[in-house]
Amino acid sequence: MEFYSAEHVFEGKVISKTYTKDSLHFTVRLEALKHYKVGNNPKYMDFTFSSEGRFTGVITSCDWFVEKNENWLVFTEIRNSRLTFNPMCSNSQLIKDGISKQMRDLLVKANSFNIHDYIFNPTEIQFNSISNVKLDSLVGKIRKKLMGEPESLQLVMIIDEQGELEKVNAYFRPPYNIYKDMKFDSIYGLIRDYSPKKRDSLKEIELNLIESISLLKTWNILSHKKTNVPVKYYLSPVLIYNEDISEWKILGN
Repeated sequence: MEFYSAEHVFEGKVISKTYTKDSLHFTVRLEALKHYKVGNNPKYMDFTFSSEGRFTGVITSCDWFVEKNENWLVFTEIRNSRLTFNPMCSNSQLIKDGISKQMRDLLVKANSFNIHDYIFNPTEIQFNSISNVKLDSLVGKIRKKLMGEPESLQLVMIIDEQGELEKVNAYFRPPYNIYKDMKFDSIYGLIRDYSPKKRDSLKEIELNLIESISLLKTWNILSHKKTNVPVKYYLSPVLIYNEDISEWKILGN
């Protein structure tokens, strides 16, 4: 998704590093040696960052810096109306011993990436946040937990690009893990499909939840922030049994 969202993706060499007069910021110029993302890609790009701790007097565990003559793999983004990049929680990286095979495979195939082939998590920052359909009223109708039953349930709802419910399933936890029913792409690590296996051991609570939620056809539409393209996504709220009041509650509510 970072490739899809990025302005530019390229290998580049730092050809200059210049500090401001007060030494609190520096600007590096990178010469693009190879562009990976198709588009209007410049040969040179400048990036400005806060200076090292010896200049600013501030040192944190998140500090990172760029030096002249280094080679970088850069995924750029627009932040505060300025082109920038950051290797923290990103695929941008200092190239020391070359780029890994897994990353090269991604870079080769990423221009053919189709966002409609995947199922996304709505909490990821690349997407416009949504206000989920409230499930409290449904949860309140579930019977009390029986002796020996697990104290938590997990729902999985797949919502399509039009905001319509496509699939729904319910699981007792433990022992069930929802990701066992999800097929992941080997290159991007994204969810390609959700195909819950048929279970003969579905409990009354699970069946009741599935039936009730299936009646709620219209949900929210999730879209990619940069392109505004609507996407398919999943919701997976957890229900916890509250022994004090003998009721199921959605975790976090």
